[in-house]
Amino acid sequence: MLQTMSQTIDSRSNDPLHLAFMIARYGRGGVERMMLNTAVGLARRGHRVDYLAPARGAYLDGLEAGIRLHPLPDRAKDRQKFLRDYLNQISPRCLVVAKDRDLDLALSVRRRTGSSVRIVMRPGTTLSARLAGQPWFRRWLSHYRTARRHIQADAVVANAEAVRQDVAAIMGRPEADIFLVPNPVITPAMLAQADMPPTHHWLCEPGPPVILGVGNLHRVKDFATLIRALALVRAQQPARLILLGDGHLREELLSLARDLGVAEAVDLPGFVENPYPFLRAAQVFVLSSLREGSPNALTEALALGTPVVATDCPGGHREILGREDIGALVPVQCPHTMAQAILTTLHSPPAAARLRDAVAAYTQDNTALAYEALLRRVCDAGVSR
Repeated sequence: MLQTMSQTIDSRSNDPLHLAFMIARYGRGGVERMMLNTAVGLARRGHRVDYLAPARGAYLDGLEAGIRLHPLPDRAKDRQKFLRDYLNQISPRCLVVAKDRDLDLALSVRRRTGSSVRIVMRPGTTLSARLAGQPWFRRWLSHYRTARRHIQADAVVANAEAVRQDVAAIMGRPEADIFLVPNPVITPAMLAQADMPPTHHWLCEPGPPVILGVGNLHRVKDFATLIRALALVRAQQPARLILLGDGHLREELLSLARDLGVAEAVDLPGFVENPYPFLRAAQVFVLSSLREGSPNALTEALALGTPVVATDCPGGHREILGREDIGALVPVQCPHTMAQAILTTLHSPPAAARLRDAVAAYTQDNTALAYEALLRRVCDAGVSR
């Protein structure tokens, strides 16, 4: 589909676009990082880019001088007035959002103001997997609401084939109607930050191999299974585990490590602004999630030549790890199989060059080119709602 888009760009393709990105509630996850990376990539291609976000937040120092930050108010009612004034006075051609509440806000304000701004939605996960196990009415209602709001957007952009298939099924549209653009994971800044020395002493001195997990300490990341797998690995050989991230399960995970007798081999240093030296120095990265969209940390690990093991959960990493020589896929919530895959990877790691080649498409430049093509199509070719 991206090849088709590049063929449809007309004679106006060299004219800069005025674009806006909005993310009203700022966290420390992949959504925030990928939105910022996309905005920076487009600004480097000469487009005028505004960034609507809270005044303070993780990664915002990565906004380059050419991007104008418009600080959003904290209160929802104030944000609505702010966006109304922004669209009336500044009037960008396209507004890109990535969260459902932001899409609701953008659609509501456009409806009330009569603005001509085109709205692009970028879902980042598989909703159906997230709702698995919920009562049928809750699943139906969530699907219904998602379909209603997504259909009103001028374009929907998935970051993985699994996400595109899920969104298309929920919307009742052909998959070809959903744009597909990989996340802009690999950036010059990321590669430069990865060259910095790791700050954790386990990674700076000789010792047992280090297993790394990255993500919020929430149920969906299932770090409990990874800790159980560590205990099984340590029954065969020494190993240590670092989990980077914050979350409400911190004490529960530490308690589990104590119960399993591996507390001295597990460290939870919290959120780290620069995780890339950790990813480069670790002997293996493990994705233990119950579901994913397009897992950025796994892609980053591969880009840095670090071997990976991942659960075969719904998500875009299946598209990356489709070959056994790239990384092992193991069943969800199966610590024994995960432990065996970790041991195999530690003993026979794949070549780093092969891992880097597997994610060569996930660069900021590639994403910027693809977004430029689809945004021109949305703005200039009149993609209908």
